[in-house]
Amino acid sequence: MTDTNTTSTPPPPPAWHTGIDAEILGHWQNKGWKVDDPKEIALAATKQAREAEKFFGVPPDQILKMPKPDAKPEDIKAFRQRLGMPDDPKGYDFAGIKDASGQPIGQALADTLRSAAHNAGLPKEAASTVAAAIQKHLDDSRIAERTVAEAKVAEEKTRLAADWKTNFDFNHLKAMEGARRLGITPEAVMALEN
Repeated sequence: MTDTNTTSTPPPPPAWHTGIDAEILGHWQNKGWKVDDPKEIALAATKQAREAEKFFGVPPDQILKMPKPDAKPEDIKAFRQRLGMPDDPKGYDFAGIKDASGQPIGQALADTLRSAAHNAGLPKEAASTVAAAIQKHLDDSRIAERTVAEAKVAEEKTRLAADWKTNFDFNHLKAMEGARRLGITPEAVMALEN
């Protein structure tokens, strides 16, 4: 007769890491982490992640990954927007930029700058810096042109005075009278003199 009361022991439960990729399991083992203790694995992995964060110098949510050269346009746009590019060219504000006389930059220039800045993916602050530099260049150019023109007018007046000598005032009045008879305003005459 055979004994039918034999009890078999149930198989041991599978290890908690059953199904984990062998490469990851090997990584844990190479680190010397006890693979039979999930708590130790979690603690060791957390410590290592926190240590790695120190090398970045910033929290992970502040890290920005550069798009590859063949990235989709929407990925490049999203990257540029994280850097401060507005969604639309109208998002660039040049209201604080004034010319030398205190006037805001011209609408046409502002629109051109907005379009160029958006096409280049510039952050708002960078676009404002560029716009201010361009306005300063325009102001400096106007001042230089005015200075040259004024010097030229002064030179021409000096030469005319030398040519007309004592008749300068008389000839000037005659020229002004002739211009008035032709219907030229005194302002227009002054502009012509300059």
